[in-house]
Formats: sequence, structure tokens, C-alpha cells
Amino acid sequence: MPQTKSEATIIHPRVKDCPILTEGDVTPYTFIQLKFAHWDFFSERDIQDVDKVKQVLPGFRDKKIRMWIRARRSYLYTLSYEAFMYEFSRHYLPSSWETRTRVEMSRMRMEKNETFSSFCRRVRTHNIILRDTTSHLDDTRLRHQLEAGFNKDLFEYYCDEGISDITNLKDWIKTVERADGRLRNERQRFQKIAQEYNSGK
Repeated sequence: MPQTKSEATIIHPRVKDCPILTEGDVTPYTFIQLKFAHWDFFSERDIQDVDKVKQVLPGFRDKKIRMWIRARRSYLYTLSYEAFMYEFSRHYLPSSWETRTRVEMSRMRMEKNETFSSFCRRVRTHNIILRDTTSHLDDTRLRHQLEAGFNKDLFEYYCDEGISDITNLKDWIKTVERADGRLRNERQRFQKIAQEYNSGK
């Protein structure tokens, strides 16, 4: 997702160091990336649950956030990491971010000339952002969301070839990617034949 000038970013060049969240607005995408960085940091340093909040607080560099932490430091120290991040999200993520992200994802469709792989990444990125919320899609609902976004040719091929019978999500995605690749190659081959035919007239 592209970043705006006012958007906070994450600095984490070394896994053993505390991740830094710079000044700026915190987006849902930045928030989940910060959690990923924290998890890597905890794993690398073998930080115990009771110490996690205390270890990550120095990484927040935005003045407003630092003032919020300072005013509540004693209380924040009593929270689990998950509870702390929930409190943080309530204060600093945009209002209705979960609804907006869920609706954006539900409206996603394969764009003209877009590969299924690219479309799948867009949908799964939104679903990752919704992790730990009631809007997060399990494997079955994620698959239904991806099916709803197929272009017409891929959908017809998908139904004709019985790909829907595959139950494992990872195997299903790989099979759909191969199907999309075959359709694209076939389309390009016909376009080349048509161009050669027209140029010979």
C-alpha cells in the first residue's frame, strides 16, 4: 500500500533491536506491520510476556503517542501485549478502520490484465490487517471472497475444470494460479495469431 507524507513508518533494521514507529498517522497496514516487527523482536530476544509492553514502549516516537504513554505508563505496564495493542489501536487507528478495511476487501475484483496472484495478494493483505478482529476471514470465507473476484474467463474455466473440489487452501491457490497462467498464455497466443493474420492482409 502506498504511503502518504504524514503516514508513520516502521524502522527495524536489526531484529534484536526494538522496532521504531516514527511520527505520523498510524494506518491499519502500519499497525499490523508493527505487530509483525514486535513478534520478531520478542522471538529474537526471548522476551517473556510480562516484559513485552515495557520493552516496546521506547519504540514509539510520535510526540502525541509518547505523551499518551507517559500519562498512563503505570497502567500500561499492567497490560498484556495484546491488551496494550488493543488500547493503542482504539486511540490511534482511524475511526471505523475495521469496517472500511472489510468493505474494501469485499468489493475487490480482479482488474483488467491483473493476474490472479496479484489479486490474491491484495485480498490477503487486507485479511491480514483484519487479524484478531471478527471481520477476519477463515480459509473457507477467504476462498469464497477470492472466487467472487474472478474475472469471467477464469470463473468459467474454474467451474469446468472442477477446481472447486480442492479443499486445502494452499493447494487451491496454486491450482488457480496455474489455471490463470494457462488462460493468459492462451489469450496471448490467439492475439499473436490474430495480429499475424491481420498484418498479412
